[in-house]
Amino acid sequence: MKKALLFILFLLFTNNLLSQEKIDKDKLIEDFDYLVQTIEKTHPDPYTSFGGKIEYHREAYKIKKSLKLNDINMLDYYFLLTSFVSNIHDGHTFISVPEEVKPSSTRDLTLPLSFKIVTDAIFIDKSLNENRDLIGSKIISINKITIDDLLKKVQLFRPCENEFGAKQELVQMIKALSTVKYLFSQMKDELLFTVSTPQGDEKKVKIKYKSKDEILKKLISKSTDLIKIKNCLFDYQLIANNKIGYFVFNEVFSREVFESIPDNLIETKLKYIYKRYSIYGPRPENNDDAISKIPSVIESFSNLLEKMKENNSTHLVIDLRKNGGGRTPITVPLLYLLFGDKYFAYNCHAEYNRLISDLYLKKMNTTIEELNKNWHTDFKIGDYQFGYFWSQDTSLSTYERRDAYIQRMQNAGYTWHEPMLRQEALYTPKVIVITSPYTVSAAFHFMYFLKYIGNAIIVGTPPRQAGNAFMEITNFKLPNTKWNCSVSNSSQVFFPNDKEMGKTFQPDIKIKWFDCKKYNFDEHSELLFVIDLIKENRI
Repeated sequence: MKKALLFILFLLFTNNLLSQEKIDKDKLIEDFDYLVQTIEKTHPDPYTSFGGKIEYHREAYKIKKSLKLNDINMLDYYFLLTSFVSNIHDGHTFISVPEEVKPSSTRDLTLPLSFKIVTDAIFIDKSLNENRDLIGSKIISINKITIDDLLKKVQLFRPCENEFGAKQELVQMIKALSTVKYLFSQMKDELLFTVSTPQGDEKKVKIKYKSKDEILKKLISKSTDLIKIKNCLFDYQLIANNKIGYFVFNEVFSREVFESIPDNLIETKLKYIYKRYSIYGPRPENNDDAISKIPSVIESFSNLLEKMKENNSTHLVIDLRKNGGGRTPITVPLLYLLFGDKYFAYNCHAEYNRLISDLYLKKMNTTIEELNKNWHTDFKIGDYQFGYFWSQDTSLSTYERRDAYIQRMQNAGYTWHEPMLRQEALYTPKVIVITSPYTVSAAFHFMYFLKYIGNAIIVGTPPRQAGNAFMEITNFKLPNTKWNCSVSNSSQVFFPNDKEMGKTFQPDIKIKWFDCKKYNFDEHSELLFVIDLIKENRI
């Protein structure tokens, strides 16, 4: 299998028309060695997917040998490294696409289409006005290669945990001309799509890549005027005559999270938030002022539940379709606001195991001595911390568990415990969660606990993250190329006795192409579908 993989990759390299500058081979080999060693020292289990430790190093040896024997450019080098990393099948372990492997002439060329992934299809959900008749069309093939074959190709060099991860990677790769050329070695500036239209006709259409300026804010979609949500970390409104609360959670992050993250990560996170969410306005120079402008998720969620309580709203819809994760612990007060002490009575049996490494300590801005002092442990570098996800002390009563949590938060100087001071749920409606392939990491955790603590109904498309997966982004740079990389430092096992759910979490109600067609492929088809289910008393 590995020989075949390398053969395919070298065919790509040989045929690729992109010219890249060669650099010192010794430095490339140094970087690859550093990558292999860093993953080995930090990742909880990099070996199993290779077939064991020997096979892990055998594959690394093959790549080093090819680096020594062959002339190679930076694009080839990127392919080789990502082919190695992709074997771990871990969405938190990856190499970001470096700018230098993108030909300058294609960096700003973008496909003037957008796609939605549902359980049984990938279809076009946004286009320029001239192609608006394509909205709703299912993709059958691209450049005469079927979607199934393209998904196999994607998995050769992109880390995918399941089928929906591969679909998400495919959609991402075809958006930009600079990355689509990884899939199609000999192409110019257009793709040939074979689609099945909403009317059931098969159609071939060529779509040319355009500059970002040409398509900026020009892609159109079909959208209901029911939703007034802004582009921000989270927002809410009451819908359906105030009978349904709608909470859009785009990122598991908020003002409170800054209380817990290491000082060395604050600046990076502030830059990211103010760049991505323009609604928060220009960033103040002072970090404290910048943090104060970011909203509180506890306050916003409380306000929504208060409004729902006043209006006797029956259902809360939590939309996690665009939520790629964040900080899982901030969801604890939200769970308490919904379910009260039912949260502390829950005994989670999902394993969560962490490898203590130098890179993990660097991420947490601490030392092994400080960590052991704070955790009351005697860990050494290379030890595993075995445990359960949010495990409770089973020797304590529910009330004692709550009091212990409050004490921990107060001792740490956090404000997350404030909802627990009321000693009961604020309001408990029926909870519906909408998911997509992008619902991963902390968002996946929130979905899981909403379901297994509060009996929430999950509606949507399976997440690209496996239920049994490696966790936590731990960043590092390769010393010579300075490429940005990430490696997991933990593993979670939510479904130890269910291989299917361990690989691909299955929503209670799956959204399919026909469901979206019913709502004219509106960008909020999933929500409209849920509203109808509620009106029909089906959920």
